[in-house]
Amino acid sequence: MAESSWHPRPPLVSRNRGSYPRGRMQITVLPQRKQVEIAGRRRAADVLRELGFLPGTAMVIRGDELIPEGEMLEADDVVEVRSVISGGAP
Repeated sequence: MAESSWHPRPPLVSRNRGSYPRGRMQITVLPQRKQVEIAGRRRAADVLRELGFLPGTAMVIRGDELIPEGEMLEADDVVEVRSVISGGAP
């Protein structure tokens, strides 16, 4: 009988705090500090839509770079989504 080539898959959610499985975009939504993971690469606008943001109401930031809504985010990116706050005197 031949040996099986089956190997168990690694867990989708890492058990080690601070390390993440490959291929899952790590998103922090601010100011709520909500942590979200999304699999695969997507346009920034698609990420915002999936998180329930209306166009023009949030910014996507990777490192210290503001990402335009039309730019692609890679599956292993770590980004922040920040709500846009506007206002002023009447």
